[in-house]
Amino acid sequence: FYASQTYYNALDSVTGGRSNDSWDRASAGVRADWQPDDATAVMCQFNAYRGAGSQDFTTNLEAPDFSEVLSDTIESSGTNLLARWSRRYSPTRNCAIQFYMDRTHRNDELLYSEALETYDLDYQQHSTLGCHDVIWGLGYRLTRDNVAAGRFVSFTPPERTQQLFSGFVNDEISLRGDRLRLTIGTKIEHNHFTGWEIQPSARFLYPLGRQSSLWGAVSRAVRMPSRLERDILFL
Repeated sequence: FYASQTYYNALDSVTGGRSNDSWDRASAGVRADWQPDDATAVMCQFNAYRGAGSQDFTTNLEAPDFSEVLSDTIESSGTNLLARWSRRYSPTRNCAIQFYMDRTHRNDELLYSEALETYDLDYQQHSTLGCHDVIWGLGYRLTRDNVAAGRFVSFTPPERTQQLFSGFVNDEISLRGDRLRLTIGTKIEHNHFTGWEIQPSARFLYPLGRQSSLWGAVSRAVRMPSRLERDILFL
């Protein structure tokens, strides 16, 4: 079991006095680990937090004579749960299943307020077959939010549910008596904004001596757009 409380005082202003930028956060949680048998391990962790911070918001930085400084308070709270089950079937084969759930609430009258839920499920399996060390896995993530417009920012649409499907495979191959290591693999995802994405990669590592190695890699990476980039509207 654990609990913590953090508080940061406001910074000193260059014009004297205090700035409006103090914040505080309190959190508490519990984690449990146990082994039902010699080959199985289970972990479960829960955390809850609440915090608030203040800031000054300047409405027009390009025209200081017509700008307005507004005081803003941001309140946040949330809970999250992480559970993992793993099992070793043999010295060369094991697997793991992990579930994660997160609920976040953010209240900001000037920008926007948000209630966000995230659910994530992952499965991975690791096997060693001769010179091949293979890891593969599948994943699924569901996010659901509801955003209330503030004075300056809104989202269109205000509610959105997104799903992310993913899978990957990675094979590390030992060649020439473990001197040359070649790793090939790919990740496949399907997201709400761009559909199917394939991200292959290939790497090699070759020792040149006791203190030096030759390394190289070729890969393709995709950054998925966020809701903040696609749906935000400045009022």
